[in-house]
Amino acid sequence: MRLDKFARQAVAWQQNQPEKRQDRVTGEWEIVVTHCNRFVSLCANEVGCKDLGAPDEWLANQMISRLDQMVERHFLWRSCSAEHAQSEANRFKLVVAGRKNEPHGHVCLVVAGELGWSKKHGIDLPTVANVGADNFYGRLASFAFSYKAENPIKFWVWDGPYKPEAEVK
Repeated sequence: MRLDKFARQAVAWQQNQPEKRQDRVTGEWEIVVTHCNRFVSLCANEVGCKDLGAPDEWLANQMISRLDQMVERHFLWRSCSAEHAQSEANRFKLVVAGRKNEPHGHVCLVVAGELGWSKKHGIDLPTVANVGADNFYGRLASFAFSYKAENPIKFWVWDGPYKPEAEVK
């Protein structure tokens, strides 16, 4: 199955929905666990990339550290700009967006679409598939990441053997 189709389905899977807890006093719902790491790992594994581990093996910050290490060692990954990330995703390549944070970071997939201006971030950002507090497919990365000037969103492209253009539809 092509990565974009798989990602669209995986965003909606029950195991990728945020886990919520209701406050006993106020009755308000609070998100306690999200599954961005599981989602990105599932999608990577679907296209033959085992570099991001099995689902739930690593948290987002660990995935980001691993991606940076693989770029440094030239292990089929390279970092890129938002523009290049969108271009590669439009060719149906595996492209991860991420940012470390404490206590945990966030990762999502760049998917086929268009760059769009993010007023919040003050730059053009790519289209993503996101699992987190808000699960969606086909919105700008600004909906997946808050703005932090000192900690910008990073992008990585996998240059592994996956070739979706060879698939028969």
